[in-house]
Amino acid sequence: MKCYLMIRRIIALVVCAVQFILGLFGVSVNPMKNVIAEPNLAPQAIVADQSGSKIADAKFLTDGKVETYWSSGQQEGAYVELRFLEPVTFNTVVLRELTTSVKAFALQKYENGQWVDFFKSDRIETYRFCTFDPVTTQRVRLVVRGQVGTFRLQEMEIYNIAPKELDEPLRVAAYKRIDFNKTWKITDKVRQMKEAYGEDSAQYREAYQEMKTYSRYFEVINEVILFNGVDWTTDGIIHIRDGADDLRREIAALHEVFDARDIKTDVRITATILCPGNNEITAKSLEEHMDTLVENIVAFVKEFGLDGVDFDWEYPDQNAQWRLYSEFIKKLDKAFDRAFGDSVTIGVALANWGVGFSRSAMRAIDEVHVMAYDLLDDDDCHSTFMTGAYNPMRYFNGLQYPRELFNLGLPYYGRPTDGSAYWPSWSQVGNEPDAYWLNAFPGAYTDEAGNPVTIDDYYNSPSMIADKTAYAISLGIGGLMIFHMDCDLPMDHPNSLTLAIEKTLEQRVANYRAEAK
Repeated sequence: MKCYLMIRRIIALVVCAVQFILGLFGVSVNPMKNVIAEPNLAPQAIVADQSGSKIADAKFLTDGKVETYWSSGQQEGAYVELRFLEPVTFNTVVLRELTTSVKAFALQKYENGQWVDFFKSDRIETYRFCTFDPVTTQRVRLVVRGQVGTFRLQEMEIYNIAPKELDEPLRVAAYKRIDFNKTWKITDKVRQMKEAYGEDSAQYREAYQEMKTYSRYFEVINEVILFNGVDWTTDGIIHIRDGADDLRREIAALHEVFDARDIKTDVRITATILCPGNNEITAKSLEEHMDTLVENIVAFVKEFGLDGVDFDWEYPDQNAQWRLYSEFIKKLDKAFDRAFGDSVTIGVALANWGVGFSRSAMRAIDEVHVMAYDLLDDDDCHSTFMTGAYNPMRYFNGLQYPRELFNLGLPYYGRPTDGSAYWPSWSQVGNEPDAYWLNAFPGAYTDEAGNPVTIDDYYNSPSMIADKTAYAISLGIGGLMIFHMDCDLPMDHPNSLTLAIEKTLEQRVANYRAEAK
């Protein structure tokens, strides 16, 4: 088995190397690079204007070759204008950068005698998928507003991507922490206000509206993963941290919230069962008590009426551990089939390195939650488009697993750019000016001496969340994963991240909510 896993990893590395080398000559053998069926409109345009000295001419920006590039000697406000013979409509621009120099850029259209931004962000890096409401214009401009060193932009591609018809609803799976975010606090308040003041009271209406607003999340989210409330012990026993009664109360409250929705779609409830300890402890537990654990998980699912379970082993680092993990998943899958048929699922959270599941284990898994966050770029910004979407999905594609397994992870929290261990919520900054576009905000911290310091926190803004959602749809993967949902603003706020997902699905999926009641 050890030899088999080693050979498989070597093959995956060779495949990736071949893909890279062929890509230098304009040949793509990686289907992740060709995710857009519609034609690239950029070659139809002429380069009407460009700034600064021509280190490398802007004509190379639309030649369809990644081995050529545009670079400008202008250090501030470098730009290139593309002009079409007649107005064109588009909703997506893909940018590719050979360097990591660009730190701020904008896309503009010429309107009423002036240039107007219709998209802006910070990094481009290897691959940047930019999405926006449809734009119709004859003149398009890319402006580099911030850079370090000399940038080299390989390609600017322009598309009008049509809505896709999906065979299955796109999964939007959201981790919900149940160690402190209790749904029953919302529903209990509604009952308390009704009993104390009556249905016609302002107190009741306010409490009910709070529940109604919360229910909006579940018009978009179609899988809730109850997180940080259940573990397995070293001897294979299921441990519910706040007790069985509290878990039942939480599940009942969620169903109560679902019933308050205006748009009713199916929402699955699953639960993460966390490991009993570090790698050695977890492996020893599986080695000695696997059958007991499988039996107890089946009983746990039955008792609480769950639709599935999820595992978050971070991270097996030996082949023997992956072998045990694979064997456990396969045994559990067979036990679920006997007890529930196909109705109960198995999910696993994985990062984009070192995955060692056997092929047979991957066939037993129903969904993979890709932890595409806490992954830092050259500036220690976490989950940029490159580190938090493009690179992870290229990795998993290289392993040749079915795409429909994957849920691309979206962080609803930020990380300090010094890499320190803080995870501020998006809701803390979402009210700031221009927050729809901005990913970086100053965070207030204290140093080791207790002195106040300011460190930038890097988030995923609504614009970035929309871009990653649209990318997932174009990739044809199974869906999205949110970590974690209660870091968001309410969905009646224009900068809600879940609202950004909803708007993108409405625009990019032709049969979105076709099953809604």
